[in-house]
Amino acid sequence: AITVNDLIGLLATFHEKRTDTESAGKGKISYSEPLKRLINGKLIVRGARNTGLDELEEIRQVVDEHKTTTASMLLIRDLLKDVTVDDKDVETVYAGMVREWKVTSLLFEKEGDARKAKEAITSGATFEEVAGKALKDQTATGSEEAQWMRAKALNAPVVEALTKMSAGSVSPLIPLGTGKQVKYTLVKLEGERIPDSPAERVEARTIALSGKRNVRLQQFREALFEKYATISTWRL
Repeated sequence: AITVNDLIGLLATFHEKRTDTESAGKGKISYSEPLKRLINGKLIVRGARNTGLDELEEIRQVVDEHKTTTASMLLIRDLLKDVTVDDKDVETVYAGMVREWKVTSLLFEKEGDARKAKEAITSGATFEEVAGKALKDQTATGSEEAQWMRAKALNAPVVEALTKMSAGSVSPLIPLGTGKQVKYTLVKLEGERIPDSPAERVEARTIALSGKRNVRLQQFREALFEKYATISTWRL
C-alpha cells in the first residue's frame, strides 16, 4: 500500500531538487510523477520478495551497505543543517584570497651579493639605488618597476614577510629554495590593496562555510571518540 507519508516524503525530495528557476511561477504541484515512482518502486520490491531476491546474500549485503551510507548522509545533513557563516568570517577568507601587494624585488644568486645589497640599504642607500647598481652589475635579476601581485604568484616566505611589512619598507634577506639551489631575495613593499571581486566573494563564502562545517564534523567525531572509544594500555 502507498501511504500519505510515503507521498509526502517523496514530494519533499522533489522539492529539494527543484531549482529556483523551475519553482518560479509554478503554483500547482504535479503528483503524477511522484506517484508513478512510488508505484514502480512498490512493484519492484514486491517482485523481488516474491522471487526470493531479497534473501540472496549478495543482495542483502548491498542493501545493508546502502542503509549504512544513507544513514550516514542523513546524520551529516542533520548535523550541518544549522551551520552558518557570518560576514566577518567571509571577509577574512576573501581578503586572504584577493589581497595584492605592490612590490619591487631583487633576486640574488650569491648570498654575498645579497648581503652587500642589504647592508647598503641599512647604511642609508635607497632600494632604488641598490637595485639599479645590482641590475647594472648583473649580480641580481628583477625589475625596477613595481608590480601588483597576489599571494599565489609569490613564494610562501615572501608572503610571510610581506604580511609583517608596512608600505615603503624593505624586507630582510629572504632565502628561497634549499641546499645548493638556495637564492636570496630582497623585496620593497610599495602598497597593499583588497580589490573588489563579487565572484570571488561568493567563492569566499563557500570556503568559509565549508570550514565551519568541517569544524562541526570534527567536534562531533571528537565527542563520539570521547564517549565511546576505549584506550587500552599494554605493558610489555
